[in-house]
Formats: sequence, structure tokens, C-alpha cells
Amino acid sequence: MTNAGRAVARRVEELIEKVLEREGFEIVDIEFTARRGGSVLTIFIDREGGVDLDACAFVSEIVGPILDAHNVIAGRYFLEVSSPGIERPLRKAKDFARFAGETVVVSTVEPVRGRKNFKGTLVSAGDASFVVEVDGVEYEIPYESIKKARLHREIRF
Repeated sequence: MTNAGRAVARRVEELIEKVLEREGFEIVDIEFTARRGGSVLTIFIDREGGVDLDACAFVSEIVGPILDAHNVIAGRYFLEVSSPGIERPLRKAKDFARFAGETVVVSTVEPVRGRKNFKGTLVSAGDASFVVEVDGVEYEIPYESIKKARLHREIRF
């Protein structure tokens, strides 16, 4: 996502976060992609018990008028509201704390002890960093170093 896209995503989150929390939803992630013919704003939501199509439609009905009233996105855009899926992105310190003990995949902007890619067990999470264990070695990764982080689920048949 571009810097402009990140700025739009931050502004959208500021406008809708408290409203959605009051309705029992949390924002997992927001992506904004500017395109000719209409940009796409995707809001990934979750709540206790999970998210279904009715929940996505409900959130879309709440969010659309708020965004339009504040003219956050210039021009035509498409609003998508979705579940984060089983390989949920991790963004906030509380996400990392909630999923301690789970398998995660993390990539960093700069190397951490010589590595930029990690797949291992999320050991713990603090205010400024989290610890992931990869092949018996623990790495402390500052949140500010994250390029991308998500849960990893092995699907076996």
C-alpha cells in the first residue's frame, strides 16, 4: 500500500473504530488501493463468535454514510467489508498478546539478528515488541520493524 493509501486507511480507522467497537466489532485491518475507475477500500472486521455475511453487510451500512459525510476518499470508490480469514493479519500489540502460543509468519523491514522472515511460535508480546521462536531460537521483534505479520494455519486433509 502506498503512503497515500496508508493515510486514507488511518483516517478511516479514526472515524469508524469507536462506532464499530460499540457494535461489538474490532477492526483487524484496513487496505486502500487507488485505481482508475474507482478505488477500493477494504475493511477487515472480527468479533467474538466470528463474522458472517450479515455482519459484513451491517458494518457496510454503518460505515458507508460516515465515510461519505467526511469525504475521506475523493472520487468514486468501492467499499468492501470482510472477515480477516483464518490467516488473520496481526497489527496491534493486543493482537500479538491474544494469539500467543500460535504459529505466525512475520516479515520485517530491516533484519533482526540477520533475518527478515520468520515462521514460528509467538511466545509473548509486550508494549513495544514481541518474541517469536523459530527452530528453538527466540527473536525479539519491535512492532515498528514489522512489514507484515499474520497467523499461520496448517490445513490438513
